[in-house]
Amino acid sequence: MQDTPDASKNFHYGNSRIAKQHLGIVKLCEDFGMECTIYQHWDMLEKPIVSRHGPKGGRFIDGMYTYNNIMSHIQGITIVHDTGISSDHDMIISKCDLGIEKFIPSQDKEERCDFRSIMNISVTIKRGQDHPSLDDNVYKGVEYHRNKNLFYSLQEVIHDPKLHILEEVEFIKNELKEFEQQIILRTKTTITEEDQRNGKLIQRLPADAQMINNMSIRFFEAIINMCQNTKLSTKVPIVQSAATIARRYDVIKEKIIPGIASIPVSRQIDDAIKRLKITLQRLQFLILSIQRYLRVQQHVSYWKMTKSSIIKAH
Repeated sequence: MQDTPDASKNFHYGNSRIAKQHLGIVKLCEDFGMECTIYQHWDMLEKPIVSRHGPKGGRFIDGMYTYNNIMSHIQGITIVHDTGISSDHDMIISKCDLGIEKFIPSQDKEERCDFRSIMNISVTIKRGQDHPSLDDNVYKGVEYHRNKNLFYSLQEVIHDPKLHILEEVEFIKNELKEFEQQIILRTKTTITEEDQRNGKLIQRLPADAQMINNMSIRFFEAIINMCQNTKLSTKVPIVQSAATIARRYDVIKEKIIPGIASIPVSRQIDDAIKRLKITLQRLQFLILSIQRYLRVQQHVSYWKMTKSSIIKAH
């Protein structure tokens, strides 16, 4: 919001005095009982605060009008002269105390499973077997022995008759096989072979989605049960990722480049450098040809050959 200033001594530009615009924003805000927050922070601002002046006088950016009960929440005012936007105005930012409470870590805890430790175990599937076994063809260092102990601990937990993990996995496997046969039978009865070759599929029913979701939930419950009995499950406090939020603002302000974007950006920079080198070399060829043409303008025999050389270089 902008408007011409009033006739007070606080607003001036040189020796001129500008009258308040009776139809401006300032008049409208004052009619609503609002006050300008700039007065209490006047000593921090550069004077005079005139964003534009011309035949019709100066214009004062007064976009900081608020009600009296909110005046105490205005902690400061900052003027941004260079916003990167082509404009004859400055940006004025009000520093407001919104009354937000300070961050307090949550006392609630959630269960987290260390699936990465399981994925780091080096395994292999030998010929004639359908279950992976420990891979011995790796470096047998400290990490290998730790993964080895974890692998055997997982096997003991899975085959523990008291936990019934293996029976649960076998039940899920049989249910999915039966579900697969139902889908195949429904496909044969509703879609012809020619339509199947053309890629036509049967419509998924709500019962199908419910079946898949139920089996998925039971499968992950079995995995979590296994992790709980191998001490791979822990209770950790739920803490907001304040660092992630700060990094997000740094990315917005272009202070840092996210890692996922740095690779394509660096590749584009390398490609641009290669293209610039090629362009520079070809420009040098063209410049040499032009210089050569200027030297041999007086000799007709050399002129034709030089002209063809310029066309080729171009």
